[in-house]
Amino acid sequence: MFNRELYEQVERESGFRKKFIAEKMGIGYSRYLSVTAGVAPWKLNEIEAVVSILDIKRKVRDQIFFDGKRHNMRTSPVETTEVTE
Repeated sequence: MFNRELYEQVERESGFRKKFIAEKMGIGYSRYLSVTAGVAPWKLNEIEAVVSILDIKRKVRDQIFFDGKRHNMRTSPVETTEVTE
């Protein structure tokens, strides 16, 4: 499940405008608004792009996109493990 609140915090802290982020991701602005609003699901390549653009660290990435479960983006999206503090 997408953690919209945490994503919006990271987005605000980046100082980038939504249109700029969408452009750098290579997607349309309306698509960006849809995924960030939780209306449309994120594609793996979109997650990879936004993580790079916003310089989101692994732990925060996992909290935003993978319910806090550790995720190896190079393997199947179903391969997750619980994050331990």
